[in-house]
Order: sequence, then structure tokens, then C-alpha cells
Amino acid sequence: MVGLKRVGLNNTRGRTSPAAGAAPPRQDRPSEPTLDDKLRFLRQALSDPATGAPPEALETHMSWVFLTRDRALKLKKPVRHDRLDFTTLAAREFDCREELRLNARLAPGIYLGLMALQQDGGGRLALRPEPQGERSQGDMRQGDMPQGNVPRGAVPQRDMPQGNAPQEPEASRPESARHATPSRPLARTVDWLVLMRRLPHERLLPQLIAAGRVETAQIDALARVLTRFFRFAAPAPLTPQDYLARLRHERATDRAVLTGEPVAQGLEPDQGPGRALRMGGAIGTTPSVPSASGLHRLDPAVLPPGAARALDRLDAALTRHAALLGSRAAGLVEGHGDLRPEHVCLLDPPVVIDCLEFSVALRQTDPIDELAFLAMECGLLAERTPERPACSADPRSLDPRSIGPHLISACTAALGEALPPALMPLYTACRALLRARLILAHLLDPQPRTPGKWPPLARRYVAVAVAALDWLDAVDAVEAMEAVETEEALSPAARTGRP
Repeated sequence: MVGLKRVGLNNTRGRTSPAAGAAPPRQDRPSEPTLDDKLRFLRQALSDPATGAPPEALETHMSWVFLTRDRALKLKKPVRHDRLDFTTLAAREFDCREELRLNARLAPGIYLGLMALQQDGGGRLALRPEPQGERSQGDMRQGDMPQGNVPRGAVPQRDMPQGNAPQEPEASRPESARHATPSRPLARTVDWLVLMRRLPHERLLPQLIAAGRVETAQIDALARVLTRFFRFAAPAPLTPQDYLARLRHERATDRAVLTGEPVAQGLEPDQGPGRALRMGGAIGTTPSVPSASGLHRLDPAVLPPGAARALDRLDAALTRHAALLGSRAAGLVEGHGDLRPEHVCLLDPPVVIDCLEFSVALRQTDPIDELAFLAMECGLLAERTPERPACSADPRSLDPRSIGPHLISACTAALGEALPPALMPLYTACRALLRARLILAHLLDPQPRTPGKWPPLARRYVAVAVAALDWLDAVDAVEAMEAVETEEALSPAARTGRP
């Protein structure tokens, strides 16, 4: 297990020495550590004790993730976005606890607990398992870690990185210090990290798809896990009207980002597309331009061609199939919310991590919608996989292009779903345009990461949406033809044989 090196980060910026003869200054707390202070400390503290190699650090839109040999630790960024606000310690703590609670459903044994990032009176940072009874507002004294029973939500000592709270070697301490009662300066929690077991990279679904090594039995096992999850997930029903309104609201937000069209009437700025457009930075640093309303909109040069036409077609399809979608509203559950291949690890049994923990509304889904999303993403990954000659195929393996359909078939059969033909293309088109919007919205950040990556990826998802809408048109055409044939068969002339 990777251990923690003994690292102290003094954080006493802004202090000045008292003038001669002046009264001693009041012992104030050290200044609050910045995000950079925390990242610098974690890179040192989580380095490999044998080699000194720093942990692998991955930055996401909302977090920093540090990977050691067998653990992963996630630190939330103090950011505010459309549907979340992590700017306070209490909000980040709550979200960490929600991440533990919700991911226990599909990844039992993977999420181990919380780690407290603490600062002592001298400004030094330390990383410790969650202390008993500790919540973000309370101070504690170093050394007050409970022994014996581990409180609920804390990290057992065997599951934390070793050397987490190292002690100075006795021989290196001055003689007077060895016999003195050790001082225990006040320590306070300045942030929280989620501690996880590190999953084997080679067992993640995208890696297995790329290698052409997904077995039918593995997808069947995943289907059993997901079926059980959806069957016992907390019900989260909506009225048909509310469900349709939510779908249309998301499409209006898609339109605002993907086409730059004005915000729809009747939507409050903080609840509708306007909020998603307020995250832009200064002109010249991001590919966005100011609109007449003062909101930042994306530069037309980065907007995906065909998005407006695809959104028009989808709006018409939502109206055409309102009855079908409304019939799904009563069966919504509190699902995963972000069911993508990169969150699936095909262990025995499979686990699914990174549930969307910060929004109940975004987890409130139709199980078929979530499965359509996973199938769509698997299909996109399969497009990059070269076809293998039939003679070289492992009889146990599943063609990458068949993973999504096989999973859908297995899950719907186990759930007892008679899948209406129009439902999969409808949900696929909705998910594809949502993904295009979220991808392109990265360019509205003040300092977008890898800005050249997002426009081509958004165009790819718009193309997926267009293909799904073509699929839906074909389904509608078949159903219309069948309806005509049925009507003709039931007409009086058909029954009597008279013209």
C-alpha cells in the first residue's frame, strides 16, 4: 500500500513580526489554505515512499483525483456551476457524503470513507481519516483520533494510506522534548476527500472495448447488476406533464448553447438556458462573444453545423410522441445519472462508480433512458475498434458493436419491459444533444482546458443525434404503414369484400 510521507506545509502568509516592546500578537488561526496549497500538499503527501514518485493527478470539471498504487482520493474544487455550488466547505463535505452513500448502491466495497484534510495552529496540513464525531465546523486536537471501534463513515486504519499521521522518530528529538508532555495544537478540517479503492485500469469497459476483449458473460453479469439496481431503486415518479416539461426545458438549454439562439420565453435566467451562458470569460481568452443581453455566447465558428435542424426535428418528435413519453413518467427512479462506459469496471461482479451525486433531479430517470445512454456511448467506442476477422474471434467475446443492443435486450427482458420501438431512438437523440451541449459548454469556462478538443467532439454527438432521428423517422414510417394496413383490414369493404 502506498504510504504518506511526513509533510508539513506552513501557511502563515500575511503575518508580520511585532515591533520591539509591543504586546504579543493575538494567536489567530493561520490563513486559509488555497486550492493550490492543498494540491501541492497532496502531491507531496501521497507520493510513493519507496520511489518518491508523485501520485497520478487527474483534473476533471469539478474535482482533482489522485491515484496511488491501490487507492484513489478525490478532492472537490471550490467551484460554482449551473446545478451545483461547491464554494463552501459545508457544501463540499455534504457532497462527499452523498458520493459515499449513493455509490454504495452500484459499487459496494469501492468507496471506503472520507479523509479529512486538516490544518494545525502552525499552518501545517495533514491528511487523516475522518475523526469520530467530526463535522466541518468543529476543531479537534491532534492525536485525538479514536482507537478501537471506527465510527460509521470513517476509514478503517487498514484502508487508509499508510503513514498517514507519522510521528517524529524519538532519537531525532531533543532531550527536553522527549520527556516533556507533547503539545497538541488545535487542528481544524479545511477540506474533505473521498477515499476509494483504485480499480484496475485494464478492466474498465472502454479499455476492454478498445482491445476487443469484452465477453458475453461479462455483459450478462453487468445486465444483472443494473437490472437489480433499477428494480430496487427508490421510485421518483413525475406527472406526465412535468416529465414532458423537463424534457423540453433541457432541449431549450441545448438550443441556447449549441445554436446561440435567444433564451426561451418564460424561463427564469437562473433556471433556464441563460445561466448556462453566464460562465464565459473575457473575449480573446475563450471562444465566446457577448450578446445583447450581456450573457456570453459561444463564437459561431465553434457551433456544430446541423444542431439547429436536429433540435427542430427533436422538438417535433417530442410533440409527436408526447403520449409515449408521458406514459414513462410514473416509472422514473432515482438512478445513476451518468451511466457511461468509463464508470463501468467489469470485475466479478461488475461495479459502476461515479454516480451523479450533486443533483437529485438529474438522477431522476427512466431506466430505459439510462440504458440508452450507456448503449450509445458503447457504440461510439466501438466505432474506433477495428473489425476482426471472423476466424480470429474468441467464441466467448462479444462484437463491440453488439454490446449496447445485447445489454438493452438482457435488461429489458429481466425488467419485463415491452420496449416501444420509438423509445430508444427518442432517448438516444435526447442524450446525444445533451452530451453535445455539455461538451461545448466547457468553452464557456473562464479558462477552458484543452479548448481544441470540444468542438469536434460536439459535432460527433450532433451526428449521433441526427442518426437517431433518422432511425426514429424509419420507425414512425413503419408504424404509420402498419396503421394504414390495419385500418384497411378493418374497413367494411375489406370485411364484406364489397367495393
